[in-house]
Amino acid sequence: MDAKDLDAKDLRHTARHEAAHAVACILTRQPFAKVSIVPDRESFGRVQYDRAPRIKVVARLTVRKRRAIAAMLFVSVAGRAFHSEKTVGDSSDIRQARELCRIFSGAIKPRTFFDRAYRMAREWFKLPENRAAVEALADELMLRRELSAEEARAIVLRTGCGQERSDLCWVLLLAMWCFGR
Repeated sequence: MDAKDLDAKDLRHTARHEAAHAVACILTRQPFAKVSIVPDRESFGRVQYDRAPRIKVVARLTVRKRRAIAAMLFVSVAGRAFHSEKTVGDSSDIRQARELCRIFSGAIKPRTFFDRAYRMAREWFKLPENRAAVEALADELMLRRELSAEEARAIVLRTGCGQERSDLCWVLLLAMWCFGR
């Protein structure tokens, strides 16, 4: 994929999409290395993780693993939930989210789990401080095209996002809501 394939509107859309993933990472304490809207062969932008999170299917999931999967699912759906319209770049996010949902197929229908997580993310992004954090990060991405995790975190914290509530309360709420516990 090439930057010349993106017009200003598409680039802004990509910046918001990736910023939403990065804000979700920050608030759920998912480690990442950088957020970028520099196109490559696979995508127009990405949040690059330090190490790819891996959760394997096991017979019984601990509360800790449930929280980790809930956080990863929240991050996966955050980009699309922010702008609510399907785009070409959503396919890998949705594929990852569905795989996370499949892990829980014994406890709840994967589609139901996915729908609940997506609706919660949509509601989360309706909060003004969360929208402001995504917009501020997207603005900076439009200027610089790439930010380290530390730079992104500083921008998000300057907006006041996540400072009044515990970061992990969103993950716990998602986990309890999705699993009915």
